[in-house]
Amino acid sequence: MTESPSTKSSRPLLILGLLSFVPGIGVLFGFCACCWGLVSDRPRALRGALLGGAGMLLNFAACAALGFWAVQRQPVPGGFRGQMAQVELSELVNQLEHYHSDHHRYPENLRELRGPFGVPTTNIYDRSLGLFNRSHLYQYRPADDRQSYSLFSVGPDGRPDTPDDLYPVLLDSLGRHAGLRTPGR
Repeated sequence: MTESPSTKSSRPLLILGLLSFVPGIGVLFGFCACCWGLVSDRPRALRGALLGGAGMLLNFAACAALGFWAVQRQPVPGGFRGQMAQVELSELVNQLEHYHSDHHRYPENLRELRGPFGVPTTNIYDRSLGLFNRSHLYQYRPADDRQSYSLFSVGPDGRPDTPDDLYPVLLDSLGRHAGLRTPGR
């Protein structure tokens, strides 16, 4: 004999919803509470689903806040935008080295780094000036003989050749063979 909906207890579902507020693993409990609450015929099933959803959202918000806090505490000038710029500069060094191995010279400008369909495969716009910057390219200066180059971001102040300029951070194995010239090299 099956129980009628009014005699089923909603306590397990509500407990599962409350467990969704546990940091980290609460997302799993919240997901289970939402799914169970939406398909259940228990008296307060919708409350359990809402409780689980609220716990999941709180977990996501806490993780995002923690990540933002951790990124902003990095010693890179410009915070998150500066870190993005350094990562992209490192990717650009890889692209420039591939170009050099194919053409035996470095390109005249960054716009020559085209992928399939004529679109650059790596961002060439300076992220330190804003995540949606589409007007200022990274500073790329090839040597006259096209066998070496300098590459950097202007940094938070927006002016080249100042102390807050950002340079690519390379692994030693790539740095030894790259044509990149930095102020210390």
